[in-house]
Amino acid sequence: MRLRSLTAAQGPLLSAGILLSLVGTIAMLVQPLLVAALISTLVAGESAAAEVIALVVLFSADVLCGAVGSYLVARAGENIVLDLRTAVMSRILRARIPAVSTWDRGDLFTRASADTSLARVALSSSVSQLATSVLSVAGCLVMMFVLDAWLGLLTVATIGVTSLACVGLVRAIRTSAVENREHNSDFGSVILSQLSNLETVKALRAEDAELGRATAEASRARGSGLKIARIAALLTPAMNVGTQLSLALVIIVGAARAGQGLMALDALVAFVLYLLYLVSPLVVALMSVSQFQQGRAALDRVGALTGLESEMTVAHGSGVPGRPGLPDRGSGAGELVRFSDVRLTYPGREEPALRGVDLVLPARGLSAIVGPSGAGKSTVFKVLERFYEPDAGSVLWRGADIRSMPLEELRGRMGFVSQDGSLMRGSVWDNITLGASDASRDAIWDVLREVGLEEAVRSLPLGLDQPLGDDGAGLSGGQRQRLALARVLIHQPDLLLLDEATAHLDSDSEARISSIIATLAESIQVVLIAHRLSSVVGADQIIVLEDGLVTGSGRHGELVQVHETYRRLVSQQFEQPVAGH
Repeated sequence: MRLRSLTAAQGPLLSAGILLSLVGTIAMLVQPLLVAALISTLVAGESAAAEVIALVVLFSADVLCGAVGSYLVARAGENIVLDLRTAVMSRILRARIPAVSTWDRGDLFTRASADTSLARVALSSSVSQLATSVLSVAGCLVMMFVLDAWLGLLTVATIGVTSLACVGLVRAIRTSAVENREHNSDFGSVILSQLSNLETVKALRAEDAELGRATAEASRARGSGLKIARIAALLTPAMNVGTQLSLALVIIVGAARAGQGLMALDALVAFVLYLLYLVSPLVVALMSVSQFQQGRAALDRVGALTGLESEMTVAHGSGVPGRPGLPDRGSGAGELVRFSDVRLTYPGREEPALRGVDLVLPARGLSAIVGPSGAGKSTVFKVLERFYEPDAGSVLWRGADIRSMPLEELRGRMGFVSQDGSLMRGSVWDNITLGASDASRDAIWDVLREVGLEEAVRSLPLGLDQPLGDDGAGLSGGQRQRLALARVLIHQPDLLLLDEATAHLDSDSEARISSIIATLAESIQVVLIAHRLSSVVGADQIIVLEDGLVTGSGRHGELVQVHETYRRLVSQQFEQPVAGH
């Protein structure tokens, strides 16, 4: 990501902050001259009221301008982080699934959170500090040369040598900072994985092993962090050596020159003050460069996310002929979806997931897709939702190729419920209105009533505003699935896709969900992926998928008689042979 584009929107605020800081710096640079004038006035026995007042004004201007300038720069920095995080999350959320799946989730999390925060340093704070520090250093050096050129040359010679050495240290910091960000990202990935599977870790008594893994990653991050600290720790002492040596030489040589009448006493005092004023901004300038390098390292990591391919690049098709929008919803009769010789191989894999799938889904009724694990059942859903584009073949929606349709409209006609419901942290209201922020409370209560969840939600202490934990914690398994179902029904889809929606439910919850599904199938098409065949025996159409191919379709009774694989699956689940008659 380019620095210029990220700072453009905050340019006025950032410029105002830097300008005020520069004004404060100028006020600081004038102070030694006034101190010299004050000494001359006092030595002459004259009134020094004007000089004292001027010094008070300059001190006040220095403090006030510095404080306000720092706040404005900090505000611009926070605004930049907000814009940066918004841009990053927009890129991630709108990216194509194949592009996101190649990234580790913990790495994405670290880049979107910690790295964007560090990038602020490169875009605001260090820039402001560098600008004011450079002005302070340049101003001090100019005034020192004005006061005494020989002492000025002596100062530049002693401090310049150490400054050159510090440049090499600053370069080393950026290299180490990149390594440290990678190590912190790896640590975040491990923690995110462990938190997502905490119950499994405990059940397998793997706490010590996982603690060791997390500690190992944390140790790597610590090691690279200490490397940065060691290098950064050398900066201040290195500069102190130069400034202390310079100060000693200036006092010795300056005193000699003053004693010889080559330099006035008040000028020597002012020169020493400028030298003292020079130390802090010089160190700050080098530290700012160091921070800038670390921020740039983080920004480079964030910038790598710009390579994520967006769904917008395929949102309106890839040259596939067809109407620009979705066909009308229709009357609920006829053909809704048709797969014609659809083939797909996932990126990075050799074996195809779909080898030439042909199937038809009518406008209403209950269809089930069954088959062994790895047969391609979930892949059918992913192609329908256009999470993945088929390598060959076509998918038609009421006769129009879905690749010619706007993604938002296409997905608006579908509802998808995964086997775990995929509820989000937030309230019941937040979950049910996900993607439907304009839904009315009456509509929400209607759909909750439709899935048999109205009474349960009303009994919650805060009703629709009841907060839920991760994955819907606070609700039972059956309630989570029904809430997930209500969430998609609020959109009034034409096609409802259920991926193992009853896989983890008890028999009572499964029966209740199955009853809701049967009612929905009277008006729309419901497609159910199921391993528990007890939930699909009454389906209007059962599609058997094996090794990426449809090997049979029909009703339960027909398939039991003519399809060997289906008969075997039924026999295995019902634990008794099923006669082929």
